[in-house]
Amino acid sequence: EFIRDAERPPYDKIVKTFRVNHLNVVDSYGSESIGFFHEDGNHSPKIVNESLVRWLPKLMVDGIFVWDDPGWADNSKLVHNVHNNYGLLLLEQAPGYHVLRKVKHIEHLNRVHDVP
Repeated sequence: EFIRDAERPPYDKIVKTFRVNHLNVVDSYGSESIGFFHEDGNHSPKIVNESLVRWLPKLMVDGIFVWDDPGWADNSKLVHNVHNNYGLLLLEQAPGYHVLRKVKHIEHLNRVHDVP
């Protein structure tokens, strides 16, 4: 439903949807150039870590990050680190998603959490 609605007016003017591996397009965005990021991909800690390391610096200050199913695949350490160490303020937490707002500039991330 989200993609269907996002591709209709008036949202189609401000929302870009991708049906590709999002890690293949991340480098086409500059630092702090996006206002909303919805993570709903592979839920393994290693893949989520790579996604966050590459996408969080692209999110502008005051931008919104929606994390779908953060509790899957034993991501508890990753969730804790993201909430506490990377300039993100938890706005809403529900069983299937977290909504966070970026509150400070992130120059570069080497890792969000050590994962095997």
